[in-house]
Amino acid sequence: MELRTASARGSDTNCRGSIVNQPLGRQARLCDLRRAPAPSQPSARHARPWHACAMHAQPSVEATQSSSPQSVAPTVSAGQPSSRLQPNQQVQEAYDLDTFLKERDACGVGFIANLRHERMHKILSQAVTALSCMEHRGACSADQISGDGAGIMTQIPWDLFKQDLPDLNEQDTGVGMLFLPNDDKHEADAIQIIEEVVKAEGNCKIVGWRDVPVDSEVVGRFARVTQPRIKQVFLEHTQGATGDELEREMFILRKVIEKAKFAKIAKDGVSALSDFYICTMSSKTICYKGMLQSAALGQFYKDLQNEAYTTAFAMYHRRFSTNTTPKWPLAQPMRFMGHNGEINTLQGNLNWVSSREHSLTHPVWEGREDEFLPICNQAESDSANLDHMAEYCVRTGVDASQTLMMLVPEAYQNHPTLLRKYPEVIDFYEYYEGLQEGWDGPALLVFSDGNKIGARLDRNGLRPARYWETDDGMVYVASEVGVLGDVLSNASHVVRKGRLGPGQMVCADLHDGTFKEHAEIAREVAAGAPYKEWVNSNHRLEELVTATEQYHQETQMESAQVLRLQAANGALTMCLFSQYTGQKRRVLRYSKEEYLFVAQECLFGRMVEVSGDFLTGESPSGLALLQSISYVHVLSLAAGSCLMQPECDTISARVDSQGVGRDAFSFCEAECMPCSRVTIEFTISLDSGVSLDTTQLPNCSIDPRNELACHACFEAAELLPSEDTGLRSMQLCLSATVGVSLTLAGGMCHAGLGQEDSGMIIEGMAQQGAEPTYCMGDDIPLAVLSDKPHMLYNYFKQRFAQVTNPPIDPLREGLVMSMTMRLGKRGNLLQPGPDAYSQVLLNSPMLLESELEAITTQAGMKNKTFNLHYESGKPGALKAAVQALCQDVEDAVKSGCELVVLSDRISEEEMDIKQPPIPTLLAVGAVHHHLIRAGLRTETSIVAETAQSFSTHHTAVLIGYGAHAVCPYLALETCRQWRSTPRTASLIKSGKLADLTVEDTQRNYKKALEKGVLKILSKMGISLLSCYHGAQIFEIYGLGQDIVDTAFRGSVSRIGGMTFDDLQKEVESFWVKGFPEKDITKLEDYGFIASRPRGEYHANNQQMAKLLHKAIGLGGKKAAPMEAYQAYENHQNNAPVAVLRDALSLEPVGPEVDLDEVEPAENIMKRFCTGGMSLGAISRETHETISIAMNRINGKSNSGEGGEDPVRWEHLDNIDKEGNSPTFPHLRGLQRGDTANSRIKQVASGRFGVTPQFLANADQMEIKIAQGAKPGEGGQLPGKKVSPYIANLRRSKPGVPLISPPPHHDIYSIEDLAQLIYDLHQVNPYSKVSVKLVAQAGIGTVASGVAKANADIIQISGHDGGTGASPLSSIKHAGGPMEMGLADAHQTLVANELRDRVTLRVDGGMRSGRDVLVSAALGGDEFGFGTVAMIATGCIMARVCHTNNCPVGVASQREELRARFPGAPGDLVNFFAFVAQEVRMGLARLGMRSMDELVGRADLLRQKEDLQLGKTTHLDMSFLTTFAGHEPGNSTQRRNAEVHSNGPCLDDEILADPEVQDAIKNEGKVHREFDIVNTDRATLGRLGGAIAKQHGDSGFAGQISIDFKGSAGQSFGCFMVSGMKTTVVGEANDYVGKGMAGGDIAIMPPADSSFKPEDASIVGNTCLYGATGGRLFVNGKAGERFAVRNSLAMAVVEGAGDHCCEYMTGGAVVCLGAVGRNVGAGMTGGLGYFYDEDDLLEAKVNSEIVAMQRVQTSAGETQLRELLEAHVEYTDSTRAKHILSDWKNNLGKFWQLVPPSEAGTPEVYASEDNLIKHEGSQKESVDPAPAKF
Repeated sequence: MELRTASARGSDTNCRGSIVNQPLGRQARLCDLRRAPAPSQPSARHARPWHACAMHAQPSVEATQSSSPQSVAPTVSAGQPSSRLQPNQQVQEAYDLDTFLKERDACGVGFIANLRHERMHKILSQAVTALSCMEHRGACSADQISGDGAGIMTQIPWDLFKQDLPDLNEQDTGVGMLFLPNDDKHEADAIQIIEEVVKAEGNCKIVGWRDVPVDSEVVGRFARVTQPRIKQVFLEHTQGATGDELEREMFILRKVIEKAKFAKIAKDGVSALSDFYICTMSSKTICYKGMLQSAALGQFYKDLQNEAYTTAFAMYHRRFSTNTTPKWPLAQPMRFMGHNGEINTLQGNLNWVSSREHSLTHPVWEGREDEFLPICNQAESDSANLDHMAEYCVRTGVDASQTLMMLVPEAYQNHPTLLRKYPEVIDFYEYYEGLQEGWDGPALLVFSDGNKIGARLDRNGLRPARYWETDDGMVYVASEVGVLGDVLSNASHVVRKGRLGPGQMVCADLHDGTFKEHAEIAREVAAGAPYKEWVNSNHRLEELVTATEQYHQETQMESAQVLRLQAANGALTMCLFSQYTGQKRRVLRYSKEEYLFVAQECLFGRMVEVSGDFLTGESPSGLALLQSISYVHVLSLAAGSCLMQPECDTISARVDSQGVGRDAFSFCEAECMPCSRVTIEFTISLDSGVSLDTTQLPNCSIDPRNELACHACFEAAELLPSEDTGLRSMQLCLSATVGVSLTLAGGMCHAGLGQEDSGMIIEGMAQQGAEPTYCMGDDIPLAVLSDKPHMLYNYFKQRFAQVTNPPIDPLREGLVMSMTMRLGKRGNLLQPGPDAYSQVLLNSPMLLESELEAITTQAGMKNKTFNLHYESGKPGALKAAVQALCQDVEDAVKSGCELVVLSDRISEEEMDIKQPPIPTLLAVGAVHHHLIRAGLRTETSIVAETAQSFSTHHTAVLIGYGAHAVCPYLALETCRQWRSTPRTASLIKSGKLADLTVEDTQRNYKKALEKGVLKILSKMGISLLSCYHGAQIFEIYGLGQDIVDTAFRGSVSRIGGMTFDDLQKEVESFWVKGFPEKDITKLEDYGFIASRPRGEYHANNQQMAKLLHKAIGLGGKKAAPMEAYQAYENHQNNAPVAVLRDALSLEPVGPEVDLDEVEPAENIMKRFCTGGMSLGAISRETHETISIAMNRINGKSNSGEGGEDPVRWEHLDNIDKEGNSPTFPHLRGLQRGDTANSRIKQVASGRFGVTPQFLANADQMEIKIAQGAKPGEGGQLPGKKVSPYIANLRRSKPGVPLISPPPHHDIYSIEDLAQLIYDLHQVNPYSKVSVKLVAQAGIGTVASGVAKANADIIQISGHDGGTGASPLSSIKHAGGPMEMGLADAHQTLVANELRDRVTLRVDGGMRSGRDVLVSAALGGDEFGFGTVAMIATGCIMARVCHTNNCPVGVASQREELRARFPGAPGDLVNFFAFVAQEVRMGLARLGMRSMDELVGRADLLRQKEDLQLGKTTHLDMSFLTTFAGHEPGNSTQRRNAEVHSNGPCLDDEILADPEVQDAIKNEGKVHREFDIVNTDRATLGRLGGAIAKQHGDSGFAGQISIDFKGSAGQSFGCFMVSGMKTTVVGEANDYVGKGMAGGDIAIMPPADSSFKPEDASIVGNTCLYGATGGRLFVNGKAGERFAVRNSLAMAVVEGAGDHCCEYMTGGAVVCLGAVGRNVGAGMTGGLGYFYDEDDLLEAKVNSEIVAMQRVQTSAGETQLRELLEAHVEYTDSTRAKHILSDWKNNLGKFWQLVPPSEAGTPEVYASEDNLIKHEGSQKESVDPAPAKF
């Protein structure tokens, strides 16, 4: 066939060059597509060969030849539609997350419409062409032919159908487009169902059947397996119904047919009928679609080639599915819309639809609504289900535009334009929030009901959408411009060119011929009803409770009751006292002075104070004492016992109440390395009646003589010379608390809180208004594996966005987010009105006690409180109590209860040891799901009044499983009690704490909860809490199916775990702690966060570090014998079960083999990598030492984020005999030939240091999608860690904080990730590209998409990694075990025949050879080591990485601490040699000779028979022990495979030019001209990489000038370097100038354009992302996030969308026109100049960091004017000319945006001789002073 040999450059991410057989010449490629050929002969200019879907260079796999689909044998079995579960049609149930995770997609979409309603075949032809030109936004299956889906929706082509059925009456006839089963019997069954239903309904009759003519030869092997037979049925209405009435009849008919199909499947078990699917059944629209590539669609459907097929509009869609199992029905468009994006809240949306669908009634249906329920179907995709809901609304009579506004609302809150111009639109959105939760997530939706066709963008603008209108009545919308290739030939006809911004819509009315933009549409819809009046009829919480009444000013409980409540409810340990949060450090000196000794409390990341007079003995060896001035008379410290120096003495001291020392001590005088531990023993004599909390002091006790004795081992002490005596004194960097604090006498037991919960979480939030941060990941066992009791929340892990959808930045992009919730029942969405509902509007789901009381007493809402305590003592009591609670709530709701309060509040008198509370989470989830099943969920709301919720994670889980609001009464009381203690008052008085009132502490705590919950939402990419509500975006580790089915139905729980009886035991074990024999003075400290002597096990413990250091000979010493490492190995093997792999064993395949027969350690070490730890998070010494070590063993180190010094790429030959080098004078133990080059260069969200030279020198390039410590989040390198050296590498300024945004700027979706992979392969075609993911349920599906996106390597990281600062809730509660992620990825890749395409790398708590062996069996090819690599270089686990105070310089940028770095490259080499040897010995025992034999052999894994867990016997490891099957090739072949190719591209043509090559080599000059099309992507990236490889980023002295005409594809001008110059006459898509380091880019519309350039969108979103130099001039508008993370580039643009200059750290941006919201968010460097004619800018600027001022200095004026003059020179900008023509007046209309780091620069700071005068300012008063910060 002709099409199979066609080709084009710029093939998409899945179309690789080696399988393109016959590339066409440039003339053929560049034909004018305004005269495009028919679909039967698509132009190769845009459409790459439809079959070229190989992920890398491989022979093409031809489709099986067959004369008809009926003869195709099903050779692919995985995941066929027939095996998918169908929904229960009668009983409402929560939908199953596991089902949704099997399909994730993203796409390219668009439409073409004729406003004059002229039907023509040309529109169809153009749509097919446009679809072909977005092939790179789709993907293919492993056979390289089967597309993930392509389709077109049009008007019904009556002229075409009348060729076969001439008597058709198109006025009262509808057409059904059918996919039928692919065998005679089941096809007949499907037809029989249709005929029987049509007959039974009686309103229609079948007037004809038509076989749709297709060419099955173009279908790939995968798609053939499920290829349906395709027919059309023609249905005439017997009563002559037309228009919308006929559409409703077609809708009902289809729904009843579908219900009959499901009934037959359920009755007869005919699974093949699952393949029966109705694409469309309508009198207006029809859809042709299938599992095809874009260009193959017109080949497959012969109708599309027929000139008789005419239409006035066409909607088209190309799908990229992360999974590859062909499912024809999932191709789009659907029946109403085509969707590019992902609905993040899908599970919640479906649950809410299910719970209220019986109430969605309307007279138009005449009581038939129940006949076509359920509305949604979990077996279908998110797009299909949104389509179901939207279609239902439209068929009911809701306007199509209004439907989209209801379902996908824009971010209307804090929207200056809406507030100023269209307040009625705000009322509309606010009203419908009470009826319908949003379907939230990144989305570009194109839609049509046959009357209108339009497009809607999500609230955050996370999908590209461009539109243009021509003077002949044509309207075009597309994900990309240039899809028709007519930007030049059609320029004079284009009258309007724009883009959809966040939350915006356009719509073409095919009847009245109008094309409306967003503002006009929104105003018309909002004017349809008095929404403001309706909204005001509801209550707002602030109206019920005044500000003065909100917060209790005094404690509400006795302290004894609080203690008992806390202990008994299952949290950690707690004491109510404050700890100083400063960061002072002091060395004890022998001198007489009063001083403040502040010891760093490393485990908590804060400070502890002990104040008093310093006393000395008579000699330097006398006793050093600290005399307390508060509650303890004397505290004495004695220090010594350096464990690394056994000769150091253990010192003790005893002090009486008068402060007289009884014992002396002395220091060890020996030279010693920094100590890993120091023992401190002391005794404190107490006054009678003083009650002390000893929980902060390990191994402490109070004896009968009222003495407190302590023997504590603290970490990270060092002996330093005393400055005045020459003796050695002790500097303490403690990792446990030194200090004694007064506590409340009495008992707190109910909530199980503890020291970590109160001191670190609650008190920290009360003080700072933010949740605490921590570091070093999570190294404790999963809750189900632990022998310590855990709260139920700890069995849940938060899900997060990666690849298929992006997270959001809740700090810098919080304007699109909302915490608003509603209490009360919901009304009928289809019948809105003033009485549709009566609700209480909450601005936050966190309720104070007074607010809850006001709601229950003043809101006029019928409510009932249900006590959660139950009668314990016998098995099954908890389950029975939950069932009884659910029934009680159901009865109350049926009686009209609109507010259910689930409360565990109880008085101290009512506390009964036999009456524990049902865990609040269990109660909320159970009631929520019970009401869903009963069809009552939307009739009421749920509030949790609980002692068991105090952290952000707790709150999020409660809301996620159904709670509308939470009242954490015990946590609030804790805040009040803490503030009321004398200790806190003393600290405030002394200035150590801010002067907080009792009200302040509660307000701060509430604020911290809200911020933390927003962050949890944002990491999943969800904007609205109301959408997160009930969405169950969690996965479960350790709960059995009986619990899940009862309370958490639909959640993924793959390893089984605790039963109800097991959970009951855990609940009751907490409760009894509230009833001790003696009064409670302290709570149990479980050590879940900080390591405690009798607390939870931590895998990275001090004993482990000590054994490892001894084995490897830390400090460059010779490694100890293997026996020393075996002691380390035994320590690991004998440790408690902490991770899932600890529960597995490996079975041999045969007899043990001789060790000499096993592959050598050198080969095994090549598989080892180290984690992506950034230089900044860790010190230069650590970073370089690790890199040198990994290069010695031929492994791979990772640069982490932040770039790399080019000196590290050199091989050292200047090593002296001591192992030192002047190149790296700070390192020791170097060898000749060493190199510190990180073979893996990381490309993270911040793009810091990512330059063309950096990438051109990479062996591998890693795209960091997520990291284990905080998946779904960005980060920030504190200014104190940004040294001059680091600032230089990151192209920023020293001391300025550097913000790394969440990973969403050029990886919005899978097709955008594919583009980034393409970009990186473009700049360095010799480097493999890896993608780093974090384990979670469904990661296998995501990995499949990444493999199809052309990644070479996929890395799966566990949840337990991370060195830098991270929110504590993220460390503890986000991500999954690496074993689960690895198994999921490997199994899914094998099932989809993609395993041979990628190397799988795994990391996450790897510490030993056994970890490597188990990971290999699970499918890992390579193995990453993070934390243990740091330990091997000297880390002592002080856990202060985030404070910059690492005592051994491993994770600090402080020079004096870095000087203590103890490691050498040989240390890490020794460690990996030991690990490799352990692996060899393990292979020998397994009867294997190589790693290749073990990789993927999960069938050899067994769950340990002798596994004994303290909590349950129901753990199920079968998911991990499932054998995926044999994959082609072996692990070594995958690892050694060639780099995947991008295929032919325009850059290859440029670089093939000998003159260009000569110019690069000899730094000459050359000029060239080319045409460019949208499939020419990442143009100039390869040229930039080639120059950078030879000359660096800025060293090229020549000049290469290239001019283009046409529509540039994505990433035009990426990674350009100095000496390059380019212009585009036409337009460009997203990511212009991405990562450019130099050169000039100019983009302008054609000279004969009829529109004004300043009013037109010329470039797309996210331009200049991560640019480190160069200039960009755009004569037109840009999209969202212009200059995001720009470091040093200069730019002029004539308008921009939202988030302009976001995260900028340098450079300058000039904007000459209107700009969107949130300007300058996160902008820490660089300058912005904004021309503000209408004085509207101020409301759009994010003032968190930047300040606004007029241009005040001559240097600033010069910079601005020179940029404008250059803009005119490059683009001939009319607007710039106008501004320059009246410079004096127009200069005063510019605002200058200034971050603090620029305040003192000449362009900003106005000195006497640098000040200019302003004229023409729009404001009379302009402050001439510099910007204030």
